[in-house]
Amino acid sequence: MLFVFSCIASLLRVIIESDMSTKHPWSTSCCLLSLLLATPCLRAQAEALAPRLGQTRFFVATNGNDRWSGALPAPKPDGSDGPFATPERALKATRELKQQSPNPKRTLTVCVRGGSYFLDQPLALMPEDSGLILTAYPGETPILSGGLPVIGWREITLDGKPLWAAELPAARGGKWPFHELWVNGQRAVRARQPNKGYLAVAELPDKSTNWTTGQSAFRFREGDLKAWATVTNAEVVVMTKWVESRLPVLAVDEKERLVRFAKRSVFSLEPGDLYYAEGALDFLDQPGEWCLDPAAGTLYYWPRPGETIDRVHAVAPVLAQVLRLEGRPQTGQLLARIFHSPPDLPRFRGFFGDKSGRAARFCPYGN
Repeated sequence: MLFVFSCIASLLRVIIESDMSTKHPWSTSCCLLSLLLATPCLRAQAEALAPRLGQTRFFVATNGNDRWSGALPAPKPDGSDGPFATPERALKATRELKQQSPNPKRTLTVCVRGGSYFLDQPLALMPEDSGLILTAYPGETPILSGGLPVIGWREITLDGKPLWAAELPAARGGKWPFHELWVNGQRAVRARQPNKGYLAVAELPDKSTNWTTGQSAFRFREGDLKAWATVTNAEVVVMTKWVESRLPVLAVDEKERLVRFAKRSVFSLEPGDLYYAEGALDFLDQPGEWCLDPAAGTLYYWPRPGETIDRVHAVAPVLAQVLRLEGRPQTGQLLARIFHSPPDLPRFRGFFGDKSGRAARFCPYGN
């Protein structure tokens, strides 16, 4: 799934394309990390200190090469040197420099140029990255993506619907069950029933007296669900109490108004609980929707008005995590300082983490 991770504020806008349906998009097993995640005030402070303390910069660019020095913001005309190609290589270079030439007064900066960087594993920041400044190249927007581009689109007509289709061999047999798709910078809608709003649970044939015991079936209201040909590719997302359960559909009995699932809900359901179904090809009925046939590994998309197949940029999520803060709280290596300014969070200062309640300390959030 893709979303805007503004923790690196105005210096590094990281747009993370990842699948949030099964895991939290990043974990914070925190570390001793004096990482200046670059709010404007911190950037000004770092730039003011750089001439006095000395600063070493490494650059990353989409036209870079991890065999180069990373010391230049653009490739040399003769192709002999230039920026790195990946953020991982730049982090490795800063760690190597610290180990080979320790200098506590030196400021290390990784400057990432605009473009998309597709990660094959989460970008991990560790105790040895303390004091690092991770920043965007001035005036440019780098994108760290936990997804893969979808290519090879073709135009088809399916049941009278003007669709695009792409083959994803890695997804065949249900091996890549992603739940989100981003097309031309917008999150597409996984084909669903109903298109807007929610349905409501009617009855519970196996209601338990224990609220922690979930259900593997419920009755729906007349006409809400049908025994569509592809309904067993669908999931019902039902909301109860403070959680949602994502339930793979086994069968729909229209006569009994009963839908059965491959697993139980997290907690006991109640009549009136809201739900919707998504993921069946039969639900694909309007522009901006998509659906994956997990058996064949075929991805279908109904293009929005104005979209053309020769200029489509689609990304499907692969990683559940994009950025990891990895520490060793058991040895006292805690997250010492991390700064960012999400606009919708109040200021917070405190501790979180290990069995003593501490894996981070003095972490101000806010503007």
